[in-house]
Amino acid sequence: MANEHKEQSKPVIWAGKKPSEEEIAQILEDHKTWLEGGRNGEPPHNLFNSNLENVDFSGADLRYINFAYANLCKTNFLLAKLEGGNFEWAVLNGANFILADCRNAVFKYAFFIGAILCTAKFTGSDLRAVEFKGSNCSGAKFGNSDLEGSDFVNANLTEVEFRESNIGSADFSNAILFNANFRHAISTNVKFNRKTKVLGCNAFASIGSAKFKDFVRTQEFIEELRQSKFGNILYWIWLITCDCGRSIWPWFTLSLAFICMFAGIFFSLGKSAFSVPPELGFNFETMLYYSVVTFSTLGFGDITPLTHVAARWVMAEVFLGYLMLGGLITIFATKITRRG
Repeated sequence: MANEHKEQSKPVIWAGKKPSEEEIAQILEDHKTWLEGGRNGEPPHNLFNSNLENVDFSGADLRYINFAYANLCKTNFLLAKLEGGNFEWAVLNGANFILADCRNAVFKYAFFIGAILCTAKFTGSDLRAVEFKGSNCSGAKFGNSDLEGSDFVNANLTEVEFRESNIGSADFSNAILFNANFRHAISTNVKFNRKTKVLGCNAFASIGSAKFKDFVRTQEFIEELRQSKFGNILYWIWLITCDCGRSIWPWFTLSLAFICMFAGIFFSLGKSAFSVPPELGFNFETMLYYSVVTFSTLGFGDITPLTHVAARWVMAEVFLGYLMLGGLITIFATKITRRG
């Protein structure tokens, strides 16, 4: 078969086939000869749409080979040279790309679900709309590559290099971006959520999404805060009361709950605890009105406490009202003012 391959002027087509171990060895040998001969014409083997699942290509020199549409699930590309290769629509789920050289290759629409890409080089590659879900890309180099629309959900992107790449419309939901480098990366319409980990990443140096930069700024502060036990307690209080400063509605709802609570306390103290105008009468509605006036620190003076217990509860609500209203104004101002 070796002689047959060498005699053919056109590349051997492996579409729909699964090469044996002997055939894999011959493919590697023929490709090496083609590379050493100056890459004249097309590569001797076309692995388009072939079945190469679980094949060991570790350390192999497969530069400029065609793996488009191939089944490369759990294939081992450890230390492999894949520069300029075509992996368009290839299925690479669970594959090992540790230290692989994939520079200037085409991976458009490929699937890397659960793959290991640690310290692999993808510099200058076409990675548009690639699925990286659950993959481990820590230390990978994606500099100057096109990652528009790629899916990094649940991916580990610790210390990944995105410098000068296009990550527009990429999805980083639930991803780990610790110390990732986004310098001069185009970040338009980037997707993320509150489970995205960003501590140490320099998204501020990216070009495009101000919303992404603002998210990273807030999320990084939250992650630093949660590193200590006391800080973690403060985080949960902050989260419950105002969604870490991102929403006014929890704080507003809590304020209404306090108003109703104090109205109930005032009503439970009885008619003798307050001086109430006859036209208003002593009832829960009147105490609710009094609680609103007290909480908002307006203090109309038409209702006043008559006992020490009532006075203490009134002072408590005034203090809490100042605190809650101050927080409400702060959150509201933050939401409507321009972020810097």
